[in-house]
Amino acid sequence: MKKFIAAWLAVTALLSSLASAGPVAHKAAAAKPITARPAFEFKGITAGQPADMSLLNACHSADNAQTQCSFKDGAVAGINNTLPPTVYLYDNKISTMLYLFSAKGTDFLTISAALQAKYGPPCKTETQPWQSRAGAHYDNAVLTWCFKTGKLELEQLSTSLDYGDLIYTDDVNKPPTAAPKVDF
Repeated sequence: MKKFIAAWLAVTALLSSLASAGPVAHKAAAAKPITARPAFEFKGITAGQPADMSLLNACHSADNAQTQCSFKDGAVAGINNTLPPTVYLYDNKISTMLYLFSAKGTDFLTISAALQAKYGPPCKTETQPWQSRAGAHYDNAVLTWCFKTGKLELEQLSTSLDYGDLIYTDDVNKPPTAAPKVDF
């Protein structure tokens, strides 16, 4: 519990330093306006450009005419997880990227620092309410980087207290939306 409190205090300090004025508010912390960065790039895959398939493996067809692949190099910010980052390609270009990491310890802070070193400060910093399946309430730190092609979100808590996530969503290269199935 002491490690969790220490990590949470470090996250709060980080968010406070990123906010434009004062400490992080419960609902949201306003960051200084930042213009969108150029196209998103992650591990050699650049949004809007054909993916270098030599960087990926375990590719297979997914929903909506997408291809799902894993990065061969699974480390992110020096953290080797069991599951490498997953990328979804549409028309051989990135449409979504997902990376789950351990919410235990300092992985969130390590990844946040690496993203800031590569992409600069986030365009949006906020704390969102998060509720566990058991009904417990937590503050969830969410950092967003804006790109001309989409956004990258780093969340301290994801599907459970055990995981955080890093998700890139492309606004330009989206698979077609499937028509709703009407079978009644």
